[in-house]
Amino acid sequence: MLQFRPALEQALDRHRFVDALRIAVQDQAATGTINLLSKPPGRKPADELAVLSAWFTSLAPQDRQNVERVIEMTAADATFGILCILDGVRAIEDRPDKGTLDLRYRRDGTDVSLNDDLGAPLHELF
Repeated sequence: MLQFRPALEQALDRHRFVDALRIAVQDQAATGTINLLSKPPGRKPADELAVLSAWFTSLAPQDRQNVERVIEMTAADATFGILCILDGVRAIEDRPDKGTLDLRYRRDGTDVSLNDDLGAPLHELF
């Protein structure tokens, strides 16, 4: 699997961008949430987190795996939704004359459009 930092060190294209988001957003959100529920940080975590952690860690192994899978699915769905917004297939405005988003990667004189109409939509690559 493509690592986040090396992907950005190469010429970033829409495929590498989607791979980088999968690692830096989707995977990190899911892993971070599972870790947070498993072992809340600090000496006195927030009451809500402590209650959720106690519930999560008390689950039977199969139930805990199911909750982890739901967390992973939610992170993937949120990442997919962001890509749909960047592609312009999911609206963020409630008006007839909607604007467009232009996502570009720029480095060392290189300017690459990551969500123009010339390549595969980001959400389809995801």
